[in-house]
Amino acid sequence: TSIYCYHVVLGAIDYTQNCGMNEPDCLSYHDGCNDCNCNPDSGVQGCTKKACFTQGTPYCRQCDDDTYWLAFSTFQPPGYPTCSSRYLKSAVLLEDNSKCACPETFPYYVPDIGCVNNDYCDALEIGYVPKKRDLFRFKAPKQNSNCPYEYKLCTSNNDCDKGLKCDIPKSNYKTCIPLTAKFNNKCNLVPVGNDCMGSGYGYCVPDDSQCETGGCSSQLCGGPGTSGTITTCEFKCEY
Repeated sequence: TSIYCYHVVLGAIDYTQNCGMNEPDCLSYHDGCNDCNCNPDSGVQGCTKKACFTQGTPYCRQCDDDTYWLAFSTFQPPGYPTCSSRYLKSAVLLEDNSKCACPETFPYYVPDIGCVNNDYCDALEIGYVPKKRDLFRFKAPKQNSNCPYEYKLCTSNNDCDKGLKCDIPKSNYKTCIPLTAKFNNKCNLVPVGNDCMGSGYGYCVPDDSQCETGGCSSQLCGGPGTSGTITTCEFKCEY
């Protein structure tokens, strides 16, 4: 039986208030001006001391083990879903905000354990030893080796392999960046699950600009069925 409470929260999550609170911590984040780190064991955090004339959008770089920077869902328990709060439902409206959280299929967080499913919580309640299969461990789906590149999350171009760039949407609430995805036989992206990454995340895509800035050399291709001169640059970027 679920207990429904009408509790509306407006505003953004303030990670300076969450460090070491037995919640899925953001271990490394940008607060809109400075770079910060959180030690979840001691609750101590530190930030750089830059002065900024304008405040940017805060975003997380690294979440606690086996939790992820996910787009906030619009209907969930207040705070962080735990085994003890799993029957409490509450409308939460945080507009364009994200948080370190558990994936949809293992939605409950147990401090020092990680993300678990409903069966794990049931076992705890009746005093049984929970099964390992009910504890979330991230496993990337098998990628399609016939496609030119694999699905990879990123927060900057530095996270991507050579020839690829990080494509970050203007809004992670209008454009879902899947936590896990793979390419099908036609090399079209197929999400695995319903979890969307939070603000500041994108995934690696071909970077056509490298062709324009890197320069091209022409090659003459002869023989039946050839179109004549092509460039090595066009060939390199033709995904």
